[in-house]
Amino acid sequence: LVGIPAAIQMAITAFSNIFVQSYINYFGADCMGGWTAYTKVDAFLFLPMLSVASGATTFVGQNLGAKQYDRVKKGFWFSVKVSTVALVAISVVRRIVHPLQKLTDAAVQLSGGNYDVEIIHSNTHEIKLLSSAFERMTQHLKEHEKLQHILAYRDSLTGLRNMNSYKAWVSDFDKEIASEKPDFGVLVLDLNYLKETNDQYGHEIGNKLLVVAGQFISGIFKRSPVFRIGGDEFLVILQNRDLEAADELLEKLNHECAAASVVADEKVIPLSIAKGLARFNPDKDETFIEVFNRADDAMYENKRKAKSKEK
Repeated sequence: LVGIPAAIQMAITAFSNIFVQSYINYFGADCMGGWTAYTKVDAFLFLPMLSVASGATTFVGQNLGAKQYDRVKKGFWFSVKVSTVALVAISVVRRIVHPLQKLTDAAVQLSGGNYDVEIIHSNTHEIKLLSSAFERMTQHLKEHEKLQHILAYRDSLTGLRNMNSYKAWVSDFDKEIASEKPDFGVLVLDLNYLKETNDQYGHEIGNKLLVVAGQFISGIFKRSPVFRIGGDEFLVILQNRDLEAADELLEKLNHECAAASVVADEKVIPLSIAKGLARFNPDKDETFIEVFNRADDAMYENKRKAKSKEK
């Protein structure tokens, strides 16, 4: 009699599997393969449990028939102890495996370039240490990526955007010009007499001039991207308020540069910058470089006029 409920359970399970399998077959070979794999894994876990249950059922049935009720009680409490140990073991394993799985998922995201991945912490000491170490590694990778970005897109001397950054901006602007016709201007600036300063006072003084020039330019055109695109050449992309106030800002730059200088060997070296501005003409310009070329020509004309006045 004790085995009848188990037999009914098995019969119901087998009968229901027939209907489940018939509907799964409609979903194709991939689904059938997945279901087959699942049933194999399920059987791997279920059969040991079934064997233990069958053994316990047989033990109880035999001792009930023999009226050995004390042995039935001992068997019952033994089963409770085994079940408790199994539950505790499963709980402990889960507490370890779950955070490890989360760390594995985080590692996969990290390898894909996502450095903002969330690190799951655990109360387990070893897992907690591993999570903390993983979090520190992630932070170091983020800082390293930030440093690499700075090295790739920032000028190491002035801290301004460099030629790589400028090329990326030009590419974006060419796409905008082809579709949206953005309103912008290009300001090209060239530090005068840099070669003469380097030859007479050394490159350290020339570098100071470049740094001072970069500070003045970026300080005046605060709302615009400023680039160092050559040894003595800077470029500003003007938009919005800076473009509207371009003449006023250029006048301010002239005024402040006139009062700026660098001291070398007790001699004051003035800061002299040639400038050329060109605005995007939607009726004529098809690429960014066309605007740049007009600004560059205007800068060299400004440089020529400044040198002719000095003569």
